Formats: sequence, structure tokens, C-alpha cells
Amino acid sequence: MKNEDVVVLVVLVSLTLLVLAAALFVVVIGAANRRHRHRAELAELHLQRDRELRQAEREATGQALSEVGRELHDNVGQLLTVTQLGLRDHVDPKVLEHPRVAVALEALDQSVEEIRRLGRSLDQDRWQDRTLLT
Repeated sequence: MKNEDVVVLVVLVSLTLLVLAAALFVVVIGAANRRHRHRAELAELHLQRDRELRQAEREATGQALSEVGRELHDNVGQLLTVTQLGLRDHVDPKVLEHPRVAVALEALDQSVEEIRRLGRSLDQDRWQDRTLLT
């Protein structure tokens, strides 16, 4: 073999190895990019799942608060109002003027108002746009 043939052979082998190394580099970079995209997609899916869980928690909290508000307004408020009306209508007016009875009736009036206020404040419409943190 001549020196020129050896030089051409060395150059061709070197170029072939260089092309193979470049192809391997491209394949490794492509695999790394796919791996990064996959991790980013997984992170996005986890974030989306967490958002959906928080939304479900807000909805459940809103429904529970709405139910509590309705129960307070309907049941407890109704019982207090019936008690209030019964005392005012069926008790001798002189008894109602007694200081202890007057204080008790005032406390009953305040209780009815507080139950109404709590029932309104727990209304689901007010809680619909709120998060668990606010």
C-alpha cells in the first residue's frame, strides 16, 4: 500500500468515526430532551391534579358550610323564634318586665339575630370564589 492510500484510509476512518460520534451525540441529546419534556409533563400533571383536588376541597367545604348555614337558619333559628314568640305571647306582661326575664329575652333576641347572621355568612354563594387560605 502506498502512503497516499494509507492517508486516505486514515482520513476516511477518522471522518467515519467523527460522523458516528456526532450521531451518538445527537441521539444522547435527543434522549435527554425527551426525558426533560417527560418530566415537565409529569410535573404539569401533578400540578393539575393538585389544582383539581383543591377545587374539590373548596366545593366540599362550600357545600358543608352551606348545609350548616341552612341547618342553623332552619332548625335552630326556628326553635329560637318559636321560643321567643311563645314567651312574648303566652307569658304575663308583668313577668316579662322582671329584670332577669328581660335579660333572658334580650339574649334570646340576640341569639336569633346571631343565628341569622351565621346562616347568611355560611351561604355557599359567598364561599364560592374563596380559597381555603382566604
